[in-house]
Amino acid sequence: MKPTKPKMSKMTVQLDKSKGGTLIGEVEFDMTDFLLGEYKYRTLHLVKCDGNDAIDFNEEDAYLEIGLKGTK
Repeated sequence: MKPTKPKMSKMTVQLDKSKGGTLIGEVEFDMTDFLLGEYKYRTLHLVKCDGNDAIDFNEEDAYLEIGLKGTK
């Protein structure tokens, strides 16, 4: 049974701590899009984090491709 309310989550991308650990960008997605025991793949668009002065990128062209599977 799929949940009726969205459960929003954020994933962040950051530089390695040895390179300063600066937050680069983030994606937001709804965890209820993913089903129990079944992989689902999504393309999520990366948004530049406030304070990211280390890496400049075009948000229209930046994305993450992920595959998540719901578990208990």
